[in-house]
Amino acid sequence: MEFAWCVRRGDRVDVLEWLTFAEALMRIEEAGATDDRGRRTFVAPAVLVCAPLDMEYPDSAAELVAALEDRGVSRTGFLQALVFAATMNRMLAAGRSDELDAAAVLVLLGAPARRLEAGGPMLAHLAAWRLDDLGADIVDLLDGLTPGTDLEARAVALADKWIDLVSVRWMVVHEARGEVTRRRDGESAAEWLYGKRVVLLGAGALGGPVSEQCARAGVRELTVVDKGAVTPGILTRQPFMDDDIGYSKAEMLAKRLGQIREDLDVKSRRQDVVRLLSSDPAPLLAADLIIDATADVGVRLALEAARAPLRDRWPATVGLMIGHAAVHGIVTVALPGATGATHDVVRRTAIRVVAEPPLGWRDVGDDFFPDPPRTDDPFLPEPGCSSPTYRGSATQVTALASLMFEAALTTLGSAYSEPMTAHAASLVGDVVARPLAWPNDLVVPEPDGDWEVRISARALSEMRAEARRGARVRPRNVETGGMLLGSFDEATRTVYVDVTTGPSPDSWLSALYLSHGTEGTQDVVASYRRMTHNRVGFVGMWHTHPYGVARPSITDINTMDQIVSPDGLGRLALMVILGGDDTTWARWLEDSGLPDVHARVVVRDAVEQSSSSRSPAVEVGIAGFPGGYGYHDRSDQPVAGA
Repeated sequence: MEFAWCVRRGDRVDVLEWLTFAEALMRIEEAGATDDRGRRTFVAPAVLVCAPLDMEYPDSAAELVAALEDRGVSRTGFLQALVFAATMNRMLAAGRSDELDAAAVLVLLGAPARRLEAGGPMLAHLAAWRLDDLGADIVDLLDGLTPGTDLEARAVALADKWIDLVSVRWMVVHEARGEVTRRRDGESAAEWLYGKRVVLLGAGALGGPVSEQCARAGVRELTVVDKGAVTPGILTRQPFMDDDIGYSKAEMLAKRLGQIREDLDVKSRRQDVVRLLSSDPAPLLAADLIIDATADVGVRLALEAARAPLRDRWPATVGLMIGHAAVHGIVTVALPGATGATHDVVRRTAIRVVAEPPLGWRDVGDDFFPDPPRTDDPFLPEPGCSSPTYRGSATQVTALASLMFEAALTTLGSAYSEPMTAHAASLVGDVVARPLAWPNDLVVPEPDGDWEVRISARALSEMRAEARRGARVRPRNVETGGMLLGSFDEATRTVYVDVTTGPSPDSWLSALYLSHGTEGTQDVVASYRRMTHNRVGFVGMWHTHPYGVARPSITDINTMDQIVSPDGLGRLALMVILGGDDTTWARWLEDSGLPDVHARVVVRDAVEQSSSSRSPAVEVGIAGFPGGYGYHDRSDQPVAGA
């Protein structure tokens, strides 16, 4: 015998859970007559049979009970189920007659009657019979009588007559059981969201439609974070009402989302997102997905900095951005463990798009990364609006948000996605831009932990190719090296190494020393600066210690100090040394492993402060190590500048 745990919502009854008789009794002891929203809770009997009925559910109770008897449910058992439910409901009401009503006197009937898949097994179809007032009174009477008495026998006889005479009042049943219904978004990209925990940063024009899509897709938990309040101007394209003006955007959006699905656990936090990320990002680690819908560079920087030391534990992260006229959008996806998130991926996207725009990306690149930068006055739509925004309607923004989120979910749901991806969305044009994707970088922390060095897969491949070439044409221990091209990001304390070069034609290479020349270096650096609109430039030097220790010699330290000296190349420079024992180095050359890597950022201030005595960094150098590098210039021109 089964029972259903139900809640009454006006004229609607929701079946929340199936319980055995023992489980129902335990639930009654724990629960009250109303739920946490003050709605009536009750128990309904569920009569389930394993064989299909030979007829549609009839209007006559006598026919129905006879059909159930043929399938093993006796008339007495049927009445007993009704009485047990009445007994438990009386216990829930704790004797208060005002808590008992005929609307709660119903029975659920289930028999195999449908298939979810063609040719699949028959599945139970549920129907609900609401007893009439006389039936409710009879059940109530049976509940109060002592079994075995003459009065109880007369009440049972009355119940039998009632069954023979009464018509069945069938209730409308709306099925939402997963075993017998298909979700309308099944097999779509949104299916990835089902059961997930999502944190939404930003409750505005992008966050509004995306949060609603999350709620409808079946996320288990949704947390909305936004520091702002609802103002009249944002009603043009943000999901708020006139009555919300003056109230927290996060709270009002969360309230609206909670009305979509009762089982959705939706929370709100009225908090500055940058402060949240800078203070204690640990609570974010419990999420399955973080969506940055702020389109704010400050948030992107804070997210990058907070995520870097926790990247292996950080959830998947999606970033949404919209162009100045709400015609183009870019969405970034960083999977758990990816080298970088939105800030990093936007940088990669800019470099790729402005250098050689892939098909469909040119207009998007001109919108987001114009050269020269857009100089129009920032669009401030109303007095008191402190942050410039974009022009565009709710129709445009919602369309772009949906296109971007669909692309992000496709990436999240694919088993073949690269760690970092960028998609373009556009409301104009006939060409759909293909996504851009990147593998993880080799991440090398500095010895003192002040900077993080990210060496791209391309740069590492270029260094391997040069090391292989050297191994073919030179003796075993001869060093090689070249320039590192990328950028320093002081906001996130990150050094990006995007490209490397080999030694210039006028370089001196030996087993004891590598002296990097200058022939052609200025042209190489200038070319990359021009192609990437100054996003990629000289950041330092790299060299190898073949079959040796990947640590700097005193010569290495002295050379780097010269590069950042007042008459050198810049305030910052990166030194990267590749090495490894015989096995490690040989495997790397064979493309079956990684070398040992040492990375150090040299700062001019530190060099100047220690000019009278050697910098403490020199102490980590390997005295007498058979290797080191410097640079020379036979033409007396400065080496490649930053």
